[in-house]
Amino acid sequence: MSRPRRTAVIAVATFVVLAMPKAAFGVAWPSIAGDLGRDIADLGTILAIDVGGFFAGVLAVGRMVDRFGTGAILSGASVAATLAIGGYALACTFPYLVGCAIALGVSGGLLDAGLNAYVTLHRGARVMAWLHAGFGVGSALGPLLMTGLLAIDAGWRAGFWIIAGLQAAVIVGLVAASRD
Repeated sequence: MSRPRRTAVIAVATFVVLAMPKAAFGVAWPSIAGDLGRDIADLGTILAIDVGGFFAGVLAVGRMVDRFGTGAILSGASVAATLAIGGYALACTFPYLVGCAIALGVSGGLLDAGLNAYVTLHRGARVMAWLHAGFGVGSALGPLLMTGLLAIDAGWRAGFWIIAGLQAAVIVGLVAASRD
């Protein structure tokens, strides 16, 4: 596979996985809330914190890319996202979950804005369309995965472990692409 095609596939895969935990969280929340002894309404708190972290990541990405380079930022943000998603799977307290939401939000903002900028400058409108189609696919797959796992009593933690594994696979692709 050619380098341009490989980077486009990795970018789209990144957006698929970027959407999955955010979309799956709403499906998982009733189970998470029950396990952590939280009210169902606390979902709004987690979502607001994630969005705030995302906003901070978007605001910071330009300076970070100028200083460290696109490959380093995307790889580092992917590592942080993997740890945050795995953190969701390990969460035993609400404050711990809040910390993971901050980390996932910031890393998501870095990945989103960083990849959008990269694709705009280097790959064009066609890949940009695929990038956002990938986000739509991930937004559909996350809830389907979580629903399926809850239906077979595998639990919400298994869903976040699977998504963390997919995010780890994205890291391998991003690191490989940054070395090309």
